[in-house]
Amino acid sequence: MNTSTYLIIYLSICALAVIAIPAVRNQWKDFIKSIPQNYRVIEKGSYNKMIKVFLFIIFPFVMILFFILTPLLLPLLIKYNRHTRNIDKKTFNKEEVKDNNLYFWKTNGVGNIQCLDCNYQEKIVSFIHGFDSSSTGLQCQSCGKFHALNDWSRCIDNNEPIYCECGGILEREEPIFCSKCTSKNIKYRTHFMT
Repeated sequence: MNTSTYLIIYLSICALAVIAIPAVRNQWKDFIKSIPQNYRVIEKGSYNKMIKVFLFIIFPFVMILFFILTPLLLPLLIKYNRHTRNIDKKTFNKEEVKDNNLYFWKTNGVGNIQCLDCNYQEKIVSFIHGFDSSSTGLQCQSCGKFHALNDWSRCIDNNEPIYCECGGILEREEPIFCSKCTSKNIKYRTHFMT
């Protein structure tokens, strides 16, 4: 067999991996769906030169390179897919929540909460981020104190609860309640977002 035969067999294996293995197929779908959203320019539908260079030169090169390297990256893609599926199983379906309570995932940025029962107000962090860090808001389920943790995603990888100074568990998925009177009749006003 000559080199071109080996190349055709290798590319066939790559195509089969992309089509048949769900982890690889999901990564391809997510990657292709994100391209138009990430690189759309609002200026009357025209693309600037950087976008054109990316779309017509760099993007095809990356697609071909990823396609060729798929068999080599397969263990990483399967591990990443399993990790994201495990995270999805742990989090509940937010669309199923029909109550009027305020949750961290319904808020953004930094802002003030106000209790509509006792008029207590407090500045909290819901979620803000920079280039290489982020701050995520959590609330102690015992004392009601609000906390802002840096790089919270690293903390949840261990699957261990995060504790407040009082010994209570810090949560993001539970409804936000007033630190003073524990009422869930809360409103949130965003000051800024990142």
